[in-house]
Amino acid sequence: MVNEMQHQGEPRQDALLMVPIATALIEADGRILHWSGDAEALLGYTADEAIGAKAAQLLASEEQRPYLLELFQQILDGRGWSGVFAVRHRDGHNVNLEFRTHPIAGPGGSPLVLAVASDVTTLRRIQADLAVLDGFFTQSPVGMGVFDPDLRFVRLNEALARVNGLSVDAHLGHRLTEVLPGINGEEAEAVMRQVLESGTPVVDSRSHGRTPRDPQHDHAWSASYFRLEDPGGRVLGVSSTIIDITERFRADARAARAQERLALLVDATASIGTTLDLRQTARELADAMVPRVADISGVFALEALVAGRNVEPPDPEAPQLVRRLAFASNDPLYPAEALPVDTVYELPTDSPYTRALTTGRTVVVPSWELPLLSEGIPESRRQAYLGDRPRSVRITPLVARGTTLGMIVYSRRGARESFAEADITLGDELASRAAVAIDNARLYLRQHQTVLARQQALREAKAAQERLALVNVASTRIGTTLDLAQTAQELAEVATPRLADTVVVEVLEDLVHGEREARPQPDSSAVLRRMAFHSVHGSTLKPIDRLGGVHRFVPGSPYAWSLANRKPVLVPRMDEAGMAWFADDPVRSAAVREQNVRSFMVVPLIARGTPVGVAGFYRTLVERPYEDDDLALAGELAVRAAVSIDNALLFTRERDAAAARQRALDEAWAAQQRLSLLNEASNRIGTTLDLHRTARELVDVVIPRFADFVTVDLRETVLGGEEPGPVPDDGSVLMRAVAVGEAAPDGTMTGAADQVGETSQSAEVYAQSLRTRRSILIAEVTEEELRRIVASPDRVEPSLAAGVHSYLMVPLVARGLVLGGTEFVRTRNPVPFGPADRSLAEELAARTALAIDNGRLYRRERDTALTLQRSLLPQEIHRTLGLEIAYRYLPSSVVSEVGGDWFDVVPLSSGRVALIVGDVMGHGIRAAATMGQLRTVARTLITLDLDPARVLRRLDEATTAIGEGQFATCVCVVYDAVDRHCTAACAGHLPPVVADPEGRARLVELPPGVPLGVGGVPFESVEFTLPEEAILALYTDGLVERRGRDLDEGLRLLCRTVADRRRSLEQTCDAVLAELTGRTAEDDIAVIMAQVRPAGTDRIAILPLTGDHAMVAHSRRFTRETLVEWGLGSLADWAELLTSELITNALVHAGSPTQLRLFCNRMLTVEVADEEGEAPRMRRARTEDEGGRGMHLVNELAHRWGSRRTKDGKVVWFELELPPGTSSG
Repeated sequence: MVNEMQHQGEPRQDALLMVPIATALIEADGRILHWSGDAEALLGYTADEAIGAKAAQLLASEEQRPYLLELFQQILDGRGWSGVFAVRHRDGHNVNLEFRTHPIAGPGGSPLVLAVASDVTTLRRIQADLAVLDGFFTQSPVGMGVFDPDLRFVRLNEALARVNGLSVDAHLGHRLTEVLPGINGEEAEAVMRQVLESGTPVVDSRSHGRTPRDPQHDHAWSASYFRLEDPGGRVLGVSSTIIDITERFRADARAARAQERLALLVDATASIGTTLDLRQTARELADAMVPRVADISGVFALEALVAGRNVEPPDPEAPQLVRRLAFASNDPLYPAEALPVDTVYELPTDSPYTRALTTGRTVVVPSWELPLLSEGIPESRRQAYLGDRPRSVRITPLVARGTTLGMIVYSRRGARESFAEADITLGDELASRAAVAIDNARLYLRQHQTVLARQQALREAKAAQERLALVNVASTRIGTTLDLAQTAQELAEVATPRLADTVVVEVLEDLVHGEREARPQPDSSAVLRRMAFHSVHGSTLKPIDRLGGVHRFVPGSPYAWSLANRKPVLVPRMDEAGMAWFADDPVRSAAVREQNVRSFMVVPLIARGTPVGVAGFYRTLVERPYEDDDLALAGELAVRAAVSIDNALLFTRERDAAAARQRALDEAWAAQQRLSLLNEASNRIGTTLDLHRTARELVDVVIPRFADFVTVDLRETVLGGEEPGPVPDDGSVLMRAVAVGEAAPDGTMTGAADQVGETSQSAEVYAQSLRTRRSILIAEVTEEELRRIVASPDRVEPSLAAGVHSYLMVPLVARGLVLGGTEFVRTRNPVPFGPADRSLAEELAARTALAIDNGRLYRRERDTALTLQRSLLPQEIHRTLGLEIAYRYLPSSVVSEVGGDWFDVVPLSSGRVALIVGDVMGHGIRAAATMGQLRTVARTLITLDLDPARVLRRLDEATTAIGEGQFATCVCVVYDAVDRHCTAACAGHLPPVVADPEGRARLVELPPGVPLGVGGVPFESVEFTLPEEAILALYTDGLVERRGRDLDEGLRLLCRTVADRRRSLEQTCDAVLAELTGRTAEDDIAVIMAQVRPAGTDRIAILPLTGDHAMVAHSRRFTRETLVEWGLGSLADWAELLTSELITNALVHAGSPTQLRLFCNRMLTVEVADEEGEAPRMRRARTEDEGGRGMHLVNELAHRWGSRRTKDGKVVWFELELPPGTSSG
């Protein structure tokens, strides 16, 4: 029965091994040496009985022994024997055994006989049985197979091989899952393992799938399994029989599906329409469809049905509104989140949905062509979900009693087969039953709403009656007084127990404090004061805070939210949503949970449109939750209570306001006195920039109205105008008394203090105040305190005798610097200094300190600026031939800062002189510094023999380069003493004044120009000639501009004063200043006055050269004769040589010279004028050149030389230094 082939080279097993095989080992003397178990089974002798016994005596009869012994000897001799021999059993009967014997050598070479025997009868029977079984196995039409313990095929019949479509050999040695991968082989092997382990046969185990015989269709088989064992109980494997039951399986599947649909229909009948709730019925329909009919199902109802309106037949021409009531899906990939329930959609008139609703028939649409009723799914995701093949979607209208109520949309997904006819019928039947249930719900809802409306009307009427009664009670009991706490308590008592078990009334803290409106909190919290707490007997709610306690409620609490939004809060149940109100308030959250709060309301108290507080209503005993009716009643009570509370607040506020007004009047009078003193101090302290006078003004203001004795001391560096350093960290401070005052006429206190001008080390309290920069008030002065106040012990007794009883020390601090201190003492005034006096003294000291520091800064700034300004102005005016000059510079005595006025007198070549006056706009060091820069630039430019207009143009560029916002005015006049000729230009400056000897004065008309620094505007020079003995005056605007006086009037006064000459030019200059400025100057003043004087023929000589053909010789002779006449014969040779070179150069390069002029002042100057405007220049002469060396000669021998343009051409000049000891005239 068992195939001889074993798997993977294991030893083969013959089926006959199932027959017992006895073995025995016999020694040469015939004794049994070994006895097997099978020998014991066949013959009955145990091993203990057999081993050691003689085999012939134990196993043979008397008659058989000789033959047996002879046969045994043959075997020992090496001749093996096999055959059948009758052996005696232990019980006495004979057993026919078939023997095989073998002579073998034992240990030490001793001969042994190995005998192997089996029962002949059993063997014959087994061989017969095997022949029968083999015929049954090979001829059976039923598939049969045998598996070893590893579930590998060891034998199978042809019937099974045909069923599987493979040869027998293809099965042997392989497992079922390896041979037939297309069936549920793992399940079959699991059953076979169970049979192997338990030994319990399995009948009709089903398996299914596809085999190589018919790989295109599924088949089903019924298999039975039982375990194979040998007689000893050893497990040999599993045997199976296989029957093909495909047709029966398919019939059973059809019957099962029919039964399933029937069961579904029965279940749907029981589960759809279990309630009259529209949405519940829709969910029941969707759940019934999935997964037994479809994979996806959505139920929609007409919006008119959901809204409770009459349902009209859908109009094919009008868009339809539907609401998704339910959705079900067993496809995890379906985008269910984009299909929310209770969403309303408008169906286009041409959509399949509208067609199904209007026709009342099912519409089938491919999934690719049907738009999803969703607004939140991207098209790319929809396409990805639909995949590469469409599935049919069925849209079935829900029709009941001829009325279309909605639709159900369902479809299948994945590899599931399409809808069969039975599926369609089942889906239509479910939809029909659901439609009836939905219509029943609609009809019931309509009827139920009518009943509910009647009941609601009755309840509302009763509740209104109760509310009216409670409101009437509230009208008589709430607001009986104008006491705020009493009014709040009345509200709490009226509302219990009819409306609440506990009532809490809270009022905004700002309103309780008398504010007209509560200030909104930055974090939207609410600050409330508890005014009432009232509970019925047995209430479990206990107060968290005492009456009158103030608590800040977080923004998320019901109290803060109600006030912020001016809306009530209704919490019917303390579920998760109710507890969320206290999520940010752990104290109240725990109290609500522990004290069994079932329901609560918080109602804002609003009066005149403004919240005044909140009322909280709590139920701890009554189980009925609060409803809207309760909230309305609470609102009625809150309105009346709010008005009463607001009236109480108004009354309290007015009462407190009246008391406050009286206090304010008293304080106002005192403040008025202090303000009057401050006002007087503002007018009287700091009238000047004098430090001592400012300190004296403080003393005069406060005595006797504020203090009876006052001292003012300053630090030594402050008096010197310097910035004081830090106050020493310990010890006393050196101070100088600058002002002392006393109300008493006897001067007792004054004698006990430092006198003005004296220095001393400060007292302990004084130094402490200076170090801390804070005032020190000693309201009641004791002798001990007085010893800390005075600078020396000998001043204690006089102070006590004078009646010192109150002391106030205030440091003088300005701009972060400690300048000094002032002491205020009361002796006669019995009222001690108080905080208000301290504030007043600090204000007086601050103003005084600022005035003193202003004086200090003014002195330092003015000294610095004046020093800078004086260093920048000309320190000496050189005497100029033919012109007497007087000048004045007067700093302002009113303006705190010096200005930028300047003047300059610049000697030029050929006896000419430049007079310059300018004014930099602004004051201070910056203006003075700018003035210095402009004066330097102007002086440099004018020495280059530039025309005044060109000087101003270059000066304008320099001003612009200095910096934005720097402007200046300037007038420049160049005077030639030979012909009294003037060339002038103006840059926004006042015009010069010219006065002739006859007493007439006039303003020189010059193009006004623009101030320097404006840029882009040309300047123009004007020429004029001064009469003999005439006076030319240049000045700045500070001379003629005065407050209350017109500028033209000032100019006219200047002209009259200059025309009215004094005995000398200096006296005339003084008269001008005295007449126009008086005792003070409101601005800086700079004045230059120049008077024409005879030049003298001994210093100027002129030789015309026009038309002179021997001009070189004449010029040389004229030069020598003139210098000899002037006593400068030592210069004649050099002057004659250089003069001839200039004239020769002019003849060669500029045509005919026109004039030779000699001028002697501080230098000897020789000028040659010609009609050519181009300036001469030196050029390098070659060795063979006969000329070209004249200007080199002039450059080497002259002190300096140059040229300047004139209106007729130019003038080339050179200068020679005068011999030592020669008078400059």
